[in-house]
Amino acid sequence: MRRFLFSLIMVLGISGAMLAAQPGGALAQGQVDKLNALSKRAQQGDPMAQFFIGGLMLEAANKDPSVLPDAVNYLRKSAEQGYAMAQTQMGLLHVAGHGVSKDAVAGVNWLQMAADQGDAKAQYNLGIIYVTGEGGIPVDPIKGAQFIAQAAAQGHEKAKMIMQQVQ
Repeated sequence: MRRFLFSLIMVLGISGAMLAAQPGGALAQGQVDKLNALSKRAQQGDPMAQFFIGGLMLEAANKDPSVLPDAVNYLRKSAEQGYAMAQTQMGLLHVAGHGVSKDAVAGVNWLQMAADQGDAKAQYNLGIIYVTGEGGIPVDPIKGAQFIAQAAAQGHEKAKMIMQQVQ
């Protein structure tokens, strides 16, 4: 737990010395308290809390790669409970092979679950994967365009730009 909180604090740019020495230390301690509460909810199985903790830990893994397995674990737990944003993140991790095996099929499966729930980021990424054939996924420009159009209709900026260029 200490390593986890330390990693989160490092991501937020708050050091233990700052907590003790800065006049704003009470506010920083309040942030730590909120992270503790969020962590507790995540450990109790709250999929939204698991997603946010996993996301923070994923950021922390840029500075401390040892937390990457824990980040993926939280994200996977959230995704398995049907939390669309976590499913999108798991899909992207599998496509990239970041913290998990590089497996485009598994990535597309996770992204599809999120896209089915209306997640615009998942729809956009599925569209790109189908248009480019990333990771050995069979190229299907029609399917790709449909996903990009769905994402654009929800306001996804990159998808909107693509749709404007092809019209």
